[in-house]
Amino acid sequence: MFKLLQPNCNKLSLISLLLENMDDGMHIKGELQDAQTVQELFNQWSRYDSLAKNQQLYSIPFVNIGNNVNAPVLKNISYHEFILLYTNYFSKRGKTVRRVYDEILSKSDRCPFCGNIGHSSQLDHFLPKKYYPQYSVYPNNLIPICRDCNEGFKKIHSARLEEEQLIHPYFNKDIFFDEQWIYAEYQATSLDDPTATLRYFTNPPVYWDDIDKLRVNKHFDILGLGLRFSIEANNQLQTLIPQLNVLNANLSRNQLADFCQESALNRPINHWERVMYQAIYNYIIQVG
Repeated sequence: MFKLLQPNCNKLSLISLLLENMDDGMHIKGELQDAQTVQELFNQWSRYDSLAKNQQLYSIPFVNIGNNVNAPVLKNISYHEFILLYTNYFSKRGKTVRRVYDEILSKSDRCPFCGNIGHSSQLDHFLPKKYYPQYSVYPNNLIPICRDCNEGFKKIHSARLEEEQLIHPYFNKDIFFDEQWIYAEYQATSLDDPTATLRYFTNPPVYWDDIDKLRVNKHFDILGLGLRFSIEANNQLQTLIPQLNVLNANLSRNQLADFCQESALNRPINHWERVMYQAIYNYIIQVG
């Protein structure tokens, strides 16, 4: 998990780019040319930012249209039209506005949700467009993400309670990114055990408030990070254990522990690889 800067996108410029490829006479084009409608849309986007900064996005109610996709969501813009703004324009290759999509995606080669396991290959609607269509093309709701996180784990997760919120890479508290809350245990009969494995788990600082503790646990569970981190680490152990055996034969226990500690410090604080080296360091110190 790591923090990203918010997209630097002018709202009026975004609307202009959306309009460029729309045919005259389209209902949605007329609505986006109406100053009052656009201002109301911008008001919704500003509300998003305000709530996100205060960790309160969960308080925005779902849009409930039943089975009527043509029901208006904002002024006279329907649910269906908001969805099409994203699928037929914002994310569609060949459309002028697609460059905004690409600019946001290019901000992070690695996925901020799983903390570098996957490469960012698409944009996630942090508040799913299925439930919050008014944010379907709002850049601050669109975050680079890997396919596994987006399609395999997060999907259309949306919080109804404060503690159910996942970590927002643009807005959330620095503690989620700067303080350690992910740990691992090196499970082995000896340091050179070829069947050694790593088990990952959460252990947020005791001084965090209960909501923040629950939130990181939810993020960890929803995105399947325990298993995914273990798979990455256990694969790496196949080459690391022979290396540790060589080092163990030529270094003292303290020197070997120092090697693991230094290897850990070269990575972000909750990165699976840093936590892996930290777990091996603890094993060396405690078991020898």
